[in-house]
Amino acid sequence: MNQNIQSAVQRYSKFTLAAGFALASVFAFSCSEVGKNDDTGCAIKPNAESGEYDVYCDGKNVGELNKSKEKYPKMDSKVEVDYAQGPAGKDGKDGKDGKDGAQGATGATGANGKDGTTSNCTVEPKEGGYDIICGGVNMGTLNNGNDGEKCSIKTASDPAYYIISCGINSELLAKAWCGIEAYDPEKNYCKGGELQEIPICGTVKYDVKTQVCEGSILKTLFTDTRDGKVYKSVTIGEQVWMAENLNYDTKTEGSRKCTNSIETDCGRVYNWKTAMDGLAGVASDANPSNVQGICPDGWHLPSYIEFMTLQSSVGGTAGNKLRSSSWTDGTDDYGFSALPDTTIDRSRFWSASIPNSAKAYYMVINIGSSALSNATMNLYHSVRCVKGQGAVLKTCNDKLYSPTKEFCLNNTTIVPLCGGKEYEPSTQSCSGTEIFTTTYCGTEKYNTATHFCSNNTTTPILPLCGGKEYDTKTEYCKQGTVQPITKFKDERDGQEYKYVEINGKTWMAENLNYDTKDEGSRCAYYDGDNCYYYGRLYTREAAMKACPAGWHLPSENEWVPGTAYQLKAYSILWQNSYVKEEWKRDSDDYGFSALPPLNDGYGACTSWWLADDGDFDLTKLLCSDDSIVYTQHRNKSDAIAIAVRCVKGD
Repeated sequence: MNQNIQSAVQRYSKFTLAAGFALASVFAFSCSEVGKNDDTGCAIKPNAESGEYDVYCDGKNVGELNKSKEKYPKMDSKVEVDYAQGPAGKDGKDGKDGKDGAQGATGATGANGKDGTTSNCTVEPKEGGYDIICGGVNMGTLNNGNDGEKCSIKTASDPAYYIISCGINSELLAKAWCGIEAYDPEKNYCKGGELQEIPICGTVKYDVKTQVCEGSILKTLFTDTRDGKVYKSVTIGEQVWMAENLNYDTKTEGSRKCTNSIETDCGRVYNWKTAMDGLAGVASDANPSNVQGICPDGWHLPSYIEFMTLQSSVGGTAGNKLRSSSWTDGTDDYGFSALPDTTIDRSRFWSASIPNSAKAYYMVINIGSSALSNATMNLYHSVRCVKGQGAVLKTCNDKLYSPTKEFCLNNTTIVPLCGGKEYEPSTQSCSGTEIFTTTYCGTEKYNTATHFCSNNTTTPILPLCGGKEYDTKTEYCKQGTVQPITKFKDERDGQEYKYVEINGKTWMAENLNYDTKDEGSRCAYYDGDNCYYYGRLYTREAAMKACPAGWHLPSENEWVPGTAYQLKAYSILWQNSYVKEEWKRDSDDYGFSALPPLNDGYGACTSWWLADDGDFDLTKLLCSDDSIVYTQHRNKSDAIAIAVRCVKGD
C-alpha cells in the first residue's frame, strides 16, 4: 500500500472495536461506515461501486481498503487474518517553512584591555653596527653599511688627461678636445681646429679671445654695443682706463674725425657739451664722477680728481710714461698709449669737471709732462673713459636729476630720495633714511613711531621710552623704562630737586641752584634765567660746602659710569654745541640729564666739581663732541666757577 494509506492504518490500529479485537488493515466483517477519527484527521467511507472502503485524509481520497474474501465468526481468541495489501497512498504535501526565531539580546560590553607597559629604547653600539634595546629586549640590529671605494682624480702622465681612480679601477678623461686631439687648457687653446700654445704676457697667461699683449702690458678687449667697435683697456693703479681714444660718431657737429701730426688713428674729438652727452648741468668733481657722458655703457667720463689719480699712479715724468711709444719720447710704461689729437704735438682729454660755467677742465699731455688745465667748452678734445657705470640721468621740468639719489615730484620738483625711496612731502617726512607720516608738535615735524609731543617746555619733541609716551613733569625715561620722578626738598630755601638711582647711589638729576648769598655762586652770565635752566655756578671753596644736609660733593671714585651720550639730557639746549642736529643722538639712559656748558670752563664742555683734594682741584669734564667723560686736573689758583651735582650721604 502506498505510504499515506500505510500511515492511516497505523494510526487506526490504535482504535479498539466493541467486538474486542484490534482494527487491522484488512477487515473480515462488513460495516456500513466508519466515522472520522479526530485524532488522525482521516476518515473511511464505503464505496458503493466497488464495495470496498475509500480512505480520506484531510478531505482527500488517499486510497482504498479491500474487504477480506472470507468472513470470520466472532472469536474470543486471536485469529490470524489473511488480507490483501491495498494500493499505495499518495505522497503528502511538503510542510511550510517555520518562521525565523526572534533576535537574541545584545551581549554585555567586554571589559577594557589593560594598558601596555612603557619601555624606553636605547641604541647600543656593537661591532659592525648597533643593537636597538627596548624595555630590556633586543629588538634588532642595525648593521653598518660597507664603505664604498675611494676615488681620486689627478692629472695623468699625459697632462691632456685626468686619471680617475676608484679602487682598482681607473679611467682617463680628456681635459679638452681640439678636433680629435686632447689638450690641457692650461697650456694650449684651440683655434680653427688646431692647437695653439697659450701666450704669456710678461709673466701672466692670457686669453687671446678677450685680451691682447702689447710689449709686456696686458690689455683687455671690450665692445661698444652702440656701434660694435672694439676697444682696448688697461689697468693703471686702481683704475681701468680705455687704452685708446673714443671713436664713437655722434653724427652731429659736436664730434669730428681726429687728425694728428704722426698720421696715426686717434679716434674722434668732441666739444665738451658733446663729451658730456648734453648733460652740462651735472658736471662733477667726484671720484668717480658718475657722469656717463658720451662713454659706452659701463664706463664714464673722468672727473678732474680721477685724472689727478692717474697722474699720481704713474708718477715722475707722467707725460712720457703715458705717451704712445710711436710718439716722440713716449715710453708708454703703463699702456695708456696717448696720441696727439691735433697737428700740434700734444694730447688733450676732456673731464666731467668745470671751474665755472664757461670752461671745463681737461688733462693735457706734452713731451715730458702732463697737467690739468681748462678751456672754453667749444674746443675739440679727445675722450678717454674710465670703467664704472656713470649715473643715468633724467629730466624733471627741464632740469636734470639722478634717479639713484632723487625723484621727480609731480613732474615739477626734484626731491631727494629718503633711504632710496620716494615719498609724498605734503603728508610724509624723511628722517635720515626713514619715511614717516608728518605730525606736528607746534611748528616742528616729528615721527610718531619714535617720538612724541611732550609737555617739556624746552624740548617738546622727545624720544618714546620703550615705545611709550610719558609726562615729563612727573616721569622720566631710564634705559627704556618710564620711571616716576622722585624729589627731595632743600630745607635751606625750599627748592625741590629731582634725584635718580644709578648703580646703587642716589644722585641729583639736576644741577644745584642754592644761592650762597656771596661771591661763591652766581648765575651764568649773571642772567637769572640761566639759573632756572642750568642751576648755579660755584667756586671751588663754595662748592665744598654747597650741598644740602644729607648730601655731599662726589669723589672721582663715586662718579657716574657711562658715556657722555648716556649722561646728557635729550634737550634742544645742546643744539648750539653740535653740528646740525647731532645732539639728538644723546640718550640720557640713566636720567642724569646733563645740560650744555654755561660755565667758566672752555669750549663746548660742561664741568662739575669733585671733592678730591690734592695737588690739583679735580673736575669732571663732559664735552658735546666726545663720548668720553674726562677727569680734569686744575691748578688751585684757577679762579673758575662751575656746576655742582650732589650725591646722597653724609
